[in-house]
Amino acid sequence: MNSQTAENEHLLPVNYHHDSETGLIGHLIHDVTPLDSTISLRGYHFKDEILGRAYDAIRELQAKGSTNTFSVIQMLEDKTSKPMGYWMDCIKYGGNVARFDFISEILNEYRKNEALEVMKQTIAKLENPLNDLTGATIDCIKTLTKLSAEEDLRTVKTTEELGADLLNAIDNPVDDSEFGISTGFPELDSAIGSRRIARGEITIIGGISKNGKTLLANTITGNLDLKPNEKTLIFSAEMSSRDMFSSIVGAGSGVRVSEVTTVRGLNGISEAEAQQKRAKVSETAGKILNSNHITIDDRKRITPTDICTTIKHQAKLHSRNGFKLSFVLIDHLHRIDIDVTNESRTYAIREAVRQITNTAKELDVAVVLLSQLKQEAEGVRPMAKHILDSGSVKHELQAFIGVRKIDINSGNHSRTFFVAYADAQRFADEFTNREPVVFEIIDGVLQVSKIGYQNFKELAIANKRAIEQANGEY
Repeated sequence: MNSQTAENEHLLPVNYHHDSETGLIGHLIHDVTPLDSTISLRGYHFKDEILGRAYDAIRELQAKGSTNTFSVIQMLEDKTSKPMGYWMDCIKYGGNVARFDFISEILNEYRKNEALEVMKQTIAKLENPLNDLTGATIDCIKTLTKLSAEEDLRTVKTTEELGADLLNAIDNPVDDSEFGISTGFPELDSAIGSRRIARGEITIIGGISKNGKTLLANTITGNLDLKPNEKTLIFSAEMSSRDMFSSIVGAGSGVRVSEVTTVRGLNGISEAEAQQKRAKVSETAGKILNSNHITIDDRKRITPTDICTTIKHQAKLHSRNGFKLSFVLIDHLHRIDIDVTNESRTYAIREAVRQITNTAKELDVAVVLLSQLKQEAEGVRPMAKHILDSGSVKHELQAFIGVRKIDINSGNHSRTFFVAYADAQRFADEFTNREPVVFEIIDGVLQVSKIGYQNFKELAIANKRAIEQANGEY
């Protein structure tokens, strides 16, 4: 028996039966679809250690995208030393979907009992005067936050309730801002789907290193179409809070902040121009400060649980004062401190994204998560499948925005473009723009280029040929 399960065996409901676990694994061997409904389940919840290991192995295999029956059985043979015949017998038990639902309900009840047990143990610690009260309280908060964040927070509605909701929506149409937030760039909004940066969902901005993902994210943050009572929370594991704030102010004001805050920047412009730019920067910074619109957390080591706890805490604080936390930016996925002690990095990253997604759904917050991409994305159209360490994360997204930096020599000067490619749009419709969106650095600030994608493509091709000719390739 799994040692962790043995310790909490008394928490299992009395109607628990071993055949139920066998049936669940048998079902998953030939159909992994139900895994999405058992998001909070782990192998150590199984009473049978072999079946628990099998469950974790199947989840890991699903994350890698290899889910045909033969590959699953072959992997289980290698991982557990049980022969093919054993797993074929499991499939017999898995034919009954009702049994699958039963074990899911049983183990969900186990999760609730487990949470209550944690609370009892924590209360006992707090009652003991020899214990560190502060440490015990922090442990309690972290553990319970982890347990609650893993639960699937979606509510179940009957068809009658859904029908009533639809009829109400027909009679009382709502503004598009109820479903998502505009990036401030209509071209990009159109590319990522009808809900734009969807509330209650995660949008990933991905790019290989030094290709402009943070620049694009900060530009979007500085141009968000938020209501006066809506707030933003930023997690910046790479940039300091000061640099992040300056970048956002620059994007919102249309002025590169270093031009008016450094001697080198001021030397390159006239006094009149400097005064004009100072006024723009001051106005933008003043608006952000007066509205207390943005909070920046620049901790360099932060876990998924820390992120979810902070989001919930900030949401509660804003709610008490009549405001709403609406937008969260996380820079970036691969700087989050993810525990890979008991599972592969691929699986652990997907679970971290799921945990953050659940929090976004619970609070109806739009989350933009930055991500590094594999090197194979260099020089090609970046897509969700290129996400570093865990391409399966694409199944958790509402949209992916891949960013690619391209420098082009035009005449006697160089122009820097950032091309944004939308992919994996869950809310795409007939109005969704299928063309990439071309941004350009103009006066030190990222803006949508006026040349358009087709003209940019012709310019890029001509530039490539010119480079090849210069290198003697023609």
